[in-house]
Amino acid sequence: MDPEQGDFRPVNAFAYGCRVLAAPAPTTTAPAPAGGPMRVRPGGRAEVGGVVDQDTTWDAAAIDVVDDVTVTAGATLTIAAGAVVRFGGFHQLRILDGDLQAVGTPDQPIMLTSAEPDAWRPDLTRAGAWNGVAFVNVPAARDSSRLRWCVLEHAKALSDDAWLEPTDVGGVLVAGAGGAVRVSGRSPLSVSHCVLRHNLAERGGAIGLHHGARPLLVNNLLYDNHATLRAGAIYISYADAVLVHNTLVGNDVNAWSDAVETGCIDHQFARPWYVGNLIWGNTTSYYDNLQIREPKPLNVRYCDVEDWLGGEGCLVADPQLAGFAPAPGSPVVDAARAAVAGVWLPARDLAGQVRRSGVDVDMGAFELADITTAPAPGSVDVRLTCAPNPANPGLRLAYHLPVAGPVRLDIHDLRGRLVRTLVVGPQPAGDHAVRWDGRDGSGRSAPSGVYHCRLATLDGAASRRVTLVR
Repeated sequence: MDPEQGDFRPVNAFAYGCRVLAAPAPTTTAPAPAGGPMRVRPGGRAEVGGVVDQDTTWDAAAIDVVDDVTVTAGATLTIAAGAVVRFGGFHQLRILDGDLQAVGTPDQPIMLTSAEPDAWRPDLTRAGAWNGVAFVNVPAARDSSRLRWCVLEHAKALSDDAWLEPTDVGGVLVAGAGGAVRVSGRSPLSVSHCVLRHNLAERGGAIGLHHGARPLLVNNLLYDNHATLRAGAIYISYADAVLVHNTLVGNDVNAWSDAVETGCIDHQFARPWYVGNLIWGNTTSYYDNLQIREPKPLNVRYCDVEDWLGGEGCLVADPQLAGFAPAPGSPVVDAARAAVAGVWLPARDLAGQVRRSGVDVDMGAFELADITTAPAPGSVDVRLTCAPNPANPGLRLAYHLPVAGPVRLDIHDLRGRLVRTLVVGPQPAGDHAVRWDGRDGSGRSAPSGVYHCRLATLDGAASRRVTLVR
């Protein structure tokens, strides 16, 4: 197996106690496992749910999760590259003393998502959400579980989650912590080349770590994750982690009080290591917009962290991103030291590009795109128009893309806090328009005042100032 290059060859097997299709073939029949009958559907689809207690592979193109799935001691669950795993309710994938190998490739990422993504809202309801991936009490002596080239979206962790494990070995899961991924105990886990987006929790919109957890998080993009109390992206309590060349942008915390001290990453009795990360443009309700709460300068090296300067080689500089990658002239280009990241730094960035060889690499999950195939700097005019201005309260935002690529269009208030994300993701070349109805991401009416509309693309960025009148 060469997971760095995506050369992964799973072994197909059935799981007793779990409704699983391991090799999609519409004419195949098999003995019914203890958890229920095996259902085979045309088009390479499978229904799964229940206990996985033997090595099992999900290699259908579409996996429909109809109940909680628990991987028990001694069993390995493998999800094949290119699979789309759709959770048909508030179900959880639990790795309980077992092992998970979800290894995609740049061309065939694995998607873990809701079966009803359009119903998902950044609130405390369960509509359109699933309950994330939990690693609990996994023996430290096991081979590492892996999430690689995966997209995890539309998951939530809520305070009324009923499932907690007894306090033996690795402790309990913290209720309401870690929207998409939560780890309790010294579970060996690596998360690399993954995108975690549109997730929510009370603590740690995307990831929650507890009770000695020390996963390796490398080359990941975390954006548009939400917390209702602490840590818009990652919550770390009584645990450590190693974060290497991740990009965290556009995550937010909306706590009940602006006196609740919190950040995009929140520590509680924790001392993570940070190398080469880019942490910028995340907003909180705390009066001081912290990106990392109580970082230790000794443990933060060659990172670009908004409003905080500490640690060897760190920057406090606008990264000048085009989409999520550094634009030409960005201060994060060649600003990190490959030798510091050492064996943790993978050969390819999140876009699948080869990391630059030599002393210096770019901060964050992305290297600067190959300028030989990109438009020359200044040759593309990124245009954004907003009308009417003042808006009362509706606003039409129009823009033109000369080439296809990722786009992000946000509304921010004067303090820089994210009010609403209108567009995020790839779009074709051409003219585009979207309407803002004057509401924030929770559906509440934004107050009268001045706002900034910010457009980011691979070719550049544009910003327009608008006034909202009620």
